[in-house]
Parts: sequence; structure tokens; C-alpha cells
Amino acid sequence: MKFTYTFDQLRDIEKNQPLMYMNYKWSVENFGPINQSRYFTADYGVIEADSEKAACEKLFNMYNSDAMPIGYTGRTMSVSDIVNLWDYDNEEAPKTAWFCDSFCFVKLEESEEEDNERR
Repeated sequence: MKFTYTFDQLRDIEKNQPLMYMNYKWSVENFGPINQSRYFTADYGVIEADSEKAACEKLFNMYNSDAMPIGYTGRTMSVSDIVNLWDYDNEEAPKTAWFCDSFCFVKLEESEEEDNERR
């Protein structure tokens, strides 16, 4: 499959400092649902992978290697970052959001995304 993606990181502002590099469980327990409005898009592009999780892992490896995408000058992908994915061939396809956790990626539920829209 081919996915369009955004690689999002927390904005480096004072109110986000406690959340930077924190895992999913701690973040939700201390600050409630993940609020994507706290993030900015650090990079975007297209990636091929067998599944959404495989795409997230591939992106993690890409943004943590010497072979980062041409022109990308930001920091490496780390815990608390988010990957948004949608089907490259279908603009109407629903977007999924994946939180980079300590040892895997956690799919953000629609209820979290809806909560974020209200905040």
C-alpha cells in the first residue's frame, strides 16, 4: 500500500514541555486525551508499506537514521510524536493518527480526535 503521511511534533512552547518525550499512558493520565492541536507538522510525504503499523515503523527508522529525507532539518522522531496516515490513492479515505509510544505506536481513537476538535 501507498500512504500519504504527516510527521507531527509537539510545539516547543512552555505549556507543552511536560508532554515532550512522555509515553502515551503517562500523557493521558496526566493531561487527558492527546490533543493534536498542540502539534505542528515537521514533515510530510508518501511511503509504501504493507500496513499502517508497518508504515509507522518504517517512518520511525527513516527519521532516526543518517538517511533522513532530503531537506529535513528537524529533530529525530521520538516518543510523543504523531504520524498521520491516509490512503494515497483515495483522498476521501479516513485519516488515522498514531502516537509514537515507548516501544510501539498507539492508534489514537476517533473519540480522542473528536475531543481535540472541541478544544
